[in-house]
Amino acid sequence: MTDVRIADALRLRRQGRLAEAARIYDDILRTEPSHFEALHGLGLVRYHAGEFVEAERLIAQAIAVQPEAAEALYNRASLLTRLGRFEEAIVSFNRAIAAKPDYLEALVNRGGAFMQLGAYAEAERRFGRA
Repeated sequence: MTDVRIADALRLRRQGRLAEAARIYDDILRTEPSHFEALHGLGLVRYHAGEFVEAERLIAQAIAVQPEAAEALYNRASLLTRLGRFEEAIVSFNRAIAAKPDYLEALVNRGGAFMQLGAYAEAERRFGRA
């Protein structure tokens, strides 16, 4: 039953019906507070709604459940970048790349985080890998 509800929430989220998707994720989390897909999905809903601090908190909780989930690690790194927490973002990008070595978005955005820190030589080296 939960799988069907997760699929429904994902469909709603992709359609931009964020409030409806959030209700499904919230319902699941009331009974299964450590449900990875519900935590990650609700985090993405909050991200798209511009609630970056709450989104980061939820996605961090999802990562605690599945520490090697490359997409969640990447999404958290992207949020940390938006929040100006570049050092933490680089750590999360590194973890995403360790989980999925060919993760092009993570490789490129990690270079961008180095640029934000003014570490241009390191950024260039990282961009070269991408």
